[in-house]
Amino acid sequence: MRFINVVVACLFVLASSLATNAWAQALTDTQINRFIASFEELTTVESVSQAFDEMEDDRAGDDAVFFADLLDNYKEHPSYAEFSRIIRSHGFESTEQWATVSDRIVKAVITHEVNKQRPQMEAEIESMLEELGNNEYLSAEMKAQFEQQARSQLAQMQGIWSAPEADVNAIQPHLAKLREVFEFDDEDF
Repeated sequence: MRFINVVVACLFVLASSLATNAWAQALTDTQINRFIASFEELTTVESVSQAFDEMEDDRAGDDAVFFADLLDNYKEHPSYAEFSRIIRSHGFESTEQWATVSDRIVKAVITHEVNKQRPQMEAEIESMLEELGNNEYLSAEMKAQFEQQARSQLAQMQGIWSAPEADVNAIQPHLAKLREVFEFDDEDF
């Protein structure tokens, strides 16, 4: 379902700008459970799923998309009232509150998943750099450029996927269910 793709797109948006006061306290079990229940219901409402698909299409090519960012455009959509009703029925005071909690949860899940893969990714980069270093057909300048690019990309990934540790810890008991609702499997990372 393309609505799930919006979640995946949120991964890239949740970089550095989310270290605000709203993130001062860890996610709670109540927030996470409310999000899961609301997200499961939202994915069954075709008008809402279609609206998120349309917004995803409109944002195609954007490097990062937050749920909070999507709300600005969504408020004028005919299905917004249904979306808002569902969100409120699950205990959120507003769609903005839901979006903030949702973004934090997505980022925490991605941080967890990427951290599991980080040692393997770093080893692969180091192996690639070693192979480049041994390549007699590349100039020293090209080797240095490739190494700089690889290390820059690794540093960028670490910055993007670094939710607060408290949020990563908070999602742990819910991780299996979150992976299920996001339709994540090991091949996604």
